[in-house]
Formats: sequence, C-alpha cells, structure tokens
Amino acid sequence: MQQLHVIGDPIQLQHWREIDFAEEIPPPALVALSAYCQIARMGEYENVLDIISSDHALCGPSNMLFQLVGDEVRLVRSGGAVTRNAASVIARIIESEVLGREDGARRYCVSADTIADVTILPLFQSAGLCMAVVVG
Repeated sequence: MQQLHVIGDPIQLQHWREIDFAEEIPPPALVALSAYCQIARMGEYENVLDIISSDHALCGPSNMLFQLVGDEVRLVRSGGAVTRNAASVIARIIESEVLGREDGARRYCVSADTIADVTILPLFQSAGLCMAVVVG
C-alpha cells in the first residue's frame, strides 16, 4: 500500500492498493473495459480522442482522461462525480505505477475523500492517453 500526504492537510493520508479484476466490476468500468481493446488498436491520438469523446459511456460523470505531456501526466477531462483529491491520487498512481510499463488495464481501491474503485486503462504506447473510471 502506498501513501501520500495531502498538501494543505498534513493529517489526512491518501492511499491506494491494486485489486483483482476477479471481483465484481462496477458497470461503468465494465463498459470502458469492453471498449478498451477496440480503442487500443486504433493507435492514433486524434482517432482515439474522437471515439472517447463521441461515446457518452466513455466521457460520463465517473470517467477521466489523462494525457502524457513529456514526462508528466496531465488531466484532460474529468467527470462531475470525480473529486479533485481523487484526480490527484489517480494521476500519482499513473505516474508511479503505470508509466513506462506495458499497457494493460489495472484496478485499484483508492482512498481520497471516500473509498473508490478505480479502473485505469492506459493507451500511452499507442496514443499517449489514459482513461480512468472512478466508482465510489
């Protein structure tokens, strides 16, 4: 389990742990997972972005989109159901556990404001993008 101190609130801790896909997957994450294989094959940034933007299930209130800019992961879009703290923790997970590794879906239990189930779908090798689905 990794821990991060919240800037501005030294008492509260944010943390995460990787969890197995064998457990029940929340429906929004399942929808994104089913589209992930098709999107990953597309390869080009613009094509992938068009598909994600045109599919309401992939840009809903629990979905986030990150882009790789140089060595930094930047939040491009975040649904209304995702808190700022959760977005910060997910960006750190991507930077520390996803970047530089082979693309493939990962799932985490994240504690930031509340406990959330986070499915991370990296498309860094093909398009420089990463989707995350946060269900809390």
